Order: sequence, then C-alpha cells, then structure tokens
Amino acid sequence: MDWLTKLEQARTEQKKSFILDIIPTSYSELDKALGVWGIPRGKIVEISGHAGVGKTALLLDIVAQAQEHGLNVVYMDLDRKFDAEFAKNRAVKCEDLLVFQPDATKPENTLKALEALMKANLIDLIVFDTISAYGDGITEILQGLAKNIAGTKITILLASQIRQSFEDPRDYNTPYMHLLNQYCNIRIMLKKIESIKHDSILIGKRIAVDVYKNVMAHPRTTEIEIYI
Repeated sequence: MDWLTKLEQARTEQKKSFILDIIPTSYSELDKALGVWGIPRGKIVEISGHAGVGKTALLLDIVAQAQEHGLNVVYMDLDRKFDAEFAKNRAVKCEDLLVFQPDATKPENTLKALEALMKANLIDLIVFDTISAYGDGITEILQGLAKNIAGTKITILLASQIRQSFEDPRDYNTPYMHLLNQYCNIRIMLKKIESIKHDSILIGKRIAVDVYKNVMAHPRTTEIEIYI
C-alpha cells in the first residue's frame, strides 16, 4: 500500500468520524455558516425568529437528518402544534419520533423524564418547540439540560420566538434572552426576506440566517430557502 492510498484512507476515516459528531441541517449554506458543516452534537442550540418565519420547518428538517443518521429524537411539543402530516412531508419518520406534550408549569417533571431517557441511552437529540412556554421555569430547564448533557453527544435544539426587533437585526428581545445567551453554545436567528411563489402560489420563503453566537466558529450570516 503506497503513501497516497494510506492518506486517502486516513482522510476517509477522519471524515466518517467527523460526520458522526454533527447533524446536517439539510441546508448546505447553513451547514457551512455553522463552521463544522452541521449542528455539533453535545451542544445547546437556539433557533429564534418571528412567528411564521420557518423555525418549526427548520427544526423538522434537522430531525429528519438526525433520524437518517440513526439518532433517536424526542420532540417536546410545548405549543401543542405538532402536525404529523407536515412532519412526514419533511421526511420525518413519525413512527420513530417520541413526541411529548409536557406540562410547562412543572419543569421538574420534564427533567425527570428526560434524565431517565438519557441514563438509558435512548436519546440523542431533544427538540423544544418552543422553550419560552416554560416561563419562569426556563431557568430550571436550562440548568438541568446543561448539567445532564455535559460530556455526552446529546444535542438540544431550542426554538424561541422574537417578540420585538429593532433597526439592528441582532438587537432583539426574546423571553429570557439573557439566560439563553448564557446556556446556548450556538444562537441562530431567522428573518424572512421574501416569499417564494410559483404561478402566484406560495411555495416557500427566502430566509436570512444569522449565526451570531457560535462556540465552534466565527459568527456568520447566510441565506437559505425553506419550501413548504
């Protein structure tokens, strides 16, 4: 075996190892903007934006990619809006997805349930849609999640809704934004640029994506198109 063949094999093994440490988002532009070509495992990631911008669609696209890579996903449907048909249309395997509708007034029960799944190695990705539903209990949730995923590859995705924005797109207000900034390793903001239509029929949206906090790489911005 010559040195070139050995080098190619080493690169292949390195690539395989690298892929296992990230979850693709389904959007190459966003994967690139994240600096590691996907959502890094073992981190807490916030996806924020105004209502209707496409947060849930993006979350489900990431869930589909996680399932495609053999990961177990728990979807915390705090807004009670999970649409199985919409999820299936985005390639989510709903039969393999654990969907919970926890009591947002009792965050301790949520943590106990998740801790049991973590200890049994039955969970790789936890999605909260939306995290702000916990109200004042968000502190307990974030502290518990950060503690329990430390040293693991369990990934947390948090959807949060922007309530107020200003001239500077990064100067905005979400519930408990200071806590989120403290506990989230990556913070992503979505902002609609324009609708995408075909023969006057809405088929998607062009979205500006601002990865403005990222412990894995420098902050970056990009654009993606999310289709319905």
